[in-house]
Amino acid sequence: MPKEDIIYVHTPVVASPASEDSAVGIADLRGKTVGFIGNGFSNAHIVLERLKEVLQERFQIGRVVWRGALPPGILPKAQENALHQEMAAECDFVVTGVGS
Repeated sequence: MPKEDIIYVHTPVVASPASEDSAVGIADLRGKTVGFIGNGFSNAHIVLERLKEVLQERFQIGRVVWRGALPPGILPKAQENALHQEMAAECDFVVTGVGS
């Protein structure tokens, strides 16, 4: 019997976003451009790289765009906002770092 990988994703409970903050869902990931923003946490790159591999294997994602890898919290807010805008313009969806 083949070994199946299981990826657990923890999503903290937060208030529902306002409708203007909500993103439109993506029905099919095939061929989509995926962005990954590393946040510099220890071993985050390992988790993000594995997630990229799973998305490629299971959902046939298209192009992958990487940004970040700096230690967490060192980007000034203006640069952080610019990075988010850049990734939003270039990617169909973005995975932003990992945390503890």
